[in-house]
Amino acid sequence: MSRKRTPQSPTKHEGLEALLERNPICLEIVTYLSRHADAVDTARGIAGWWINRETRPTEEALVKLLKRGVVRPLAVQGTTCVYAYTKNRLLRRSLARYLKSRSDQSGVNVRKTIVWWEACGNPRN
Repeated sequence: MSRKRTPQSPTKHEGLEALLERNPICLEIVTYLSRHADAVDTARGIAGWWINRETRPTEEALVKLLKRGVVRPLAVQGTTCVYAYTKNRLLRRSLARYLKSRSDQSGVNVRKTIVWWEACGNPRN
């Protein structure tokens, strides 16, 4: 029996794009994971190696992504937790489409910046 979604029972994925729009750390983590889908690390490792951010805001972003099913926790060595990308293929595809649409939009801005830079007399390389 399938269950219809009602306004009272939203999925955990709803609002994900809005979160990524307003939270650059969440966006950076998702971008990294979309390029390195098998990556696994602690919050500290993600902060220091993946996105070059402070640990505390990275932990807060991971909690938000965890609630939406984007990352999954894996326990290692007792109390240590590492985070990995979701195994949900539909969610991964949805995130890839979202990131592509962002890069398509930012690509226009990058091209405009290059044209402006060259117009100011600066060589490309």
